[in-house]
Amino acid sequence: MNNNAEIRRSARQARRALTHAEQSQHAAQACQHARHSTPFIAAQRIAAYIATDGELDPLPLVNHAIECNKEIYLPVLQPTTQNQLWFSRYIPGEPLIPNRYAIPEPDIKYHPPIKAWSLDLVLLPLVAFDKKGSRVGMGGGYYDRTFAFMRKITAMPRPKLFGYAHDCQMTANIFLNKWDVPLDGVITEKQIYYS
Repeated sequence: MNNNAEIRRSARQARRALTHAEQSQHAAQACQHARHSTPFIAAQRIAAYIATDGELDPLPLVNHAIECNKEIYLPVLQPTTQNQLWFSRYIPGEPLIPNRYAIPEPDIKYHPPIKAWSLDLVLLPLVAFDKKGSRVGMGGGYYDRTFAFMRKITAMPRPKLFGYAHDCQMTANIFLNKWDVPLDGVITEKQIYYS
């Protein structure tokens, strides 16, 4: 399979086939792998996401991070730049606002966004991945545009980018386009695949 549309269809079908119990179990198991990893332990500012459409839910890891006094940020669609993300602080219990895709995000009036480069660890949702750290996203290019600076500047501190997915979303080699930003690894319920 080298067609992204086919890869998306197959991976979505696989994750949608998971039962609610399997989804919950995978989220707990992925949290166990992630919480003991060096990138998580070293991170203070962590970006996560609100799971939709069968995505692996990072909420157990988010709750653990908050217990460890780490800061959690959620992506916010930039109103001024097409297909890029801001990241705003997530505070449990505070209301979130649905964006144009109906995905909840923090209100930037109360939590001004921070620069993507100032994050320590970013958990990225994805549709499919391979063992080399390539990912297929939803197709909008939001994360690739937001973290494009990482392809150009290698000397400055940069966030670690880890996909967060069910193991059933793994596929064979994914072709990387020149604009794709590779991952440092992918965390699943089975293990962490470091790139």
